[in-house]
Amino acid sequence: AEFVQVVESLIADYQHFIEMNGGHLVLWNDGPSPTFKREKTAQLLFHAMMKRYCADNDIDVTPEAETGSGPIDFKFSRGHTFRVYVELKRSGNTALTHGLVDQLPAYIAAERAGVGFFVVLKEKSEHDDRINAVRDRVQEVRERTGFDLRKGLGPFVLQTSVGTDS
Repeated sequence: AEFVQVVESLIADYQHFIEMNGGHLVLWNDGPSPTFKREKTAQLLFHAMMKRYCADNDIDVTPEAETGSGPIDFKFSRGHTFRVYVELKRSGNTALTHGLVDQLPAYIAAERAGVGFFVVLKEKSEHDDRINAVRDRVQEVRERTGFDLRKGLGPFVLQTSVGTDS
């Protein structure tokens, strides 16, 4: 449980940086009509923020770890016993619901990890319906799989907007 809380805390730190410390600026292309950068940019930023802490605390953080069912965005582990998966998706990603309902559970099942976080990077307020649709499926996925799908599936919706959009 403590290891899962460490990963949850790291995600919360990422969320704080994005929402409160100007980290959202890294995720957007400049210009009169800013556009959200590729999902990979958010993943690279996440990895960069995790790397030092994880190294100092004997935690392996592996980006794009192959699970046998495809690559999970991040695998946090300490030996074989403690493994937590993190999947990041932009709210505009057409596979947003698929990421929660199919992808993350398949990765967890393939590795028998048992714990996963689903982190949504909210791009626009117009995506609220999509985000709420994902939130509405969390309990269903928990019941269907028996996996410990943590609060990242609900509250870890990061506000990444610029300007007046929220």
